[in-house]
Parts: sequence; structure tokens; C-alpha cells
Amino acid sequence: MPKNAAVEPEAAPTTAAAAAAAAAAEQETVDLDKLADDFSKCAGVAHLINELPPISEMRVWLLGEDMTDDERLLNRTRKLVDMRGGTVSISAWRLLRWIVASNTSYLKLIEDENELIQGIGKDCRQFRLVVGSPAKEHLLAESVKCVAPPPPRSCSSAAS
Repeated sequence: MPKNAAVEPEAAPTTAAAAAAAAAAEQETVDLDKLADDFSKCAGVAHLINELPPISEMRVWLLGEDMTDDERLLNRTRKLVDMRGGTVSISAWRLLRWIVASNTSYLKLIEDENELIQGIGKDCRQFRLVVGSPAKEHLLAESVKCVAPPPPRSCSSAAS
């Protein structure tokens, strides 16, 4: 987590004008490193993550699938920080940027039913984080397939 990450206190604007004013105003922040205990730090990070829009919503925004014809004609470039009228805190976007920038792993879709985590709905896709390069991961998977497990010993064969 970046040293200067901060959590903004929650505000509940009652109107769209109040929401825009709150987004434009200087936001009070709390330095996560100065929080007293690990629980408070974890709660702060969880709050920031929960503040972020779903990936599908970010995708629609960035691809401009919800743009008006006028916006398309003007060839407007969209930034994530402008989503939802700028009401998502800048600290939440900074946390997302840090997560993406510090991730050195490769995401691989889990297709084998035996590797899926149980209890997660079928409508959710599951991914595995591969820390090595995809080529090395493929070599490892092939090597594991080549090694045959020893045949199981039964109790009757041990007694004879």
C-alpha cells in the first residue's frame, strides 16, 4: 500500500448539487499509517475498495458504451476519476492504481472444475494468480501431468 494512501470520511449528500460540491471540495483524509491498530487499517482499505465501482461499470465507462452521440462526435476521452460525477474518492482511485501497478502476476482463467473454489456462484468467473511467466507456468503444468502418482496400496496386498 502506498505511504500516502488515505481514507476519506463518509459523507451522505442529499442532492446532486451537494454531491458535486462535496466532490469538488477539498476532502479531509486520514493517513492509514497513523491509525492505531491493524483492524482500523484493514477497515480503511476495505472502505476504499468498497467505494470503487464494479469492474463491469468501469469497462462500460472507459469504452464509452453509455456515451451520447454528441459525446462521441466530440471524441471525448474518459477517465475513471470522472465516473459517477467524481463522487468516488481520489484515495480509492489511488489505491486501485497501486494495486494494478504493483501486481506482477499473470491472471489465468480457471477452467478445470476441480480447481474452482466451492461455494462461489457459477455466474462468477474465477482466476488464478500466476507469479511466474505464462511459459514457465505451462512447463510446470506439463511436468506435473507427466509424473504419474504411485498406485494406491490396499490393505489386502500388504497382508499377503
